[in-house]
Amino acid sequence: MKKMLTLMLVLSMLCLGACSTGGSQSPAPSTAPADTVSETGSGSSGAPAYTLSRNVEFMVSSKAGGNSDLFSRTIADIITQNGWANQPVIVQNNEDGNGQVSRRNVSASKTPDESLLCLSSGDLTVMVTLGGGLSIDNFRPIAIMGADKHLVLAGKDGRYKTMQEAIEAAKNGEQVTIGGTPGDELTVLNMMLEELDLVDKFDFVSFGSSAETVTALMGGHIDLGMGKPAAAKEYVVSGDIVPLVALSTTRFPEPFDTAPTLSELGYNDVEFPLYRGVVGAKNMSDEALAYWDNVMGQVAQSPEWKDYLDKSLLIGEYKNAAQTTEEYKLVEQRALEAK
Repeated sequence: MKKMLTLMLVLSMLCLGACSTGGSQSPAPSTAPADTVSETGSGSSGAPAYTLSRNVEFMVSSKAGGNSDLFSRTIADIITQNGWANQPVIVQNNEDGNGQVSRRNVSASKTPDESLLCLSSGDLTVMVTLGGGLSIDNFRPIAIMGADKHLVLAGKDGRYKTMQEAIEAAKNGEQVTIGGTPGDELTVLNMMLEELDLVDKFDFVSFGSSAETVTALMGGHIDLGMGKPAAAKEYVVSGDIVPLVALSTTRFPEPFDTAPTLSELGYNDVEFPLYRGVVGAKNMSDEALAYWDNVMGQVAQSPEWKDYLDKSLLIGEYKNAAQTTEEYKLVEQRALEAK
């Protein structure tokens, strides 16, 4: 009997110890995403849960169908599919005023914690060049999610079949028109023309998005077009447009691998990576910034995002909120110096 009582007492003590330290207690429910490792997010395991109050407006300052639009919709889809936001993330496009209307609306949003903006380093350059009082200080940078590089493209029935033909034509005084977006594409074009000693020898036609440039190129309205792999891939595969030169230190993978670098043509290579990022409203709270920083870190780690980067031929260049702020301040400084 004493042995039985002793055994029951031991078992009771073991059970009590297990219940006081074990997994039978459920954690408090949280709408905040799970923490990421330090390299890809700034959330902390001790941070309180954060709850969004209304629908999230994710603004894109260019037309639907372009690189920025695809970038933003992919992020929104990944967040929604994984349940990383307790409110819908709705992508909206407004290119009015070269995108300044979208940028101003987000900067001064009356719902700052639920207002996001797709802001690339090219958009930032345009914003600074246009003036009007907007700077990176009017936003709260959240993340850089990837980087893009550039190509020079031609229509399949265009006047120039190689980049060398276009270079020789410009040197001989022919009028060569080349389209692209202001900002990063114009910047890298000017870098290329300086290297080719053809400054002011190409006529630049400005478009609101990469999709517009591709449309104009296929319609024969311009001779050449500045472009990025994501927007051009479908049309290169179909044979409607042809890559002429890669503005990179190495060739791009298929289907752009037929385009040589400038160094292969006897010049110095030129490249100007375009950072693709997300920023929030100027008055976004610190709690919301930490929340979105964490969410974007999870997106960057997700297999869906890595698949998007591969398909879009983007470089996986993730930077968290603090790193993005530092990088975008440098971009802004360069744009101001070049203005």
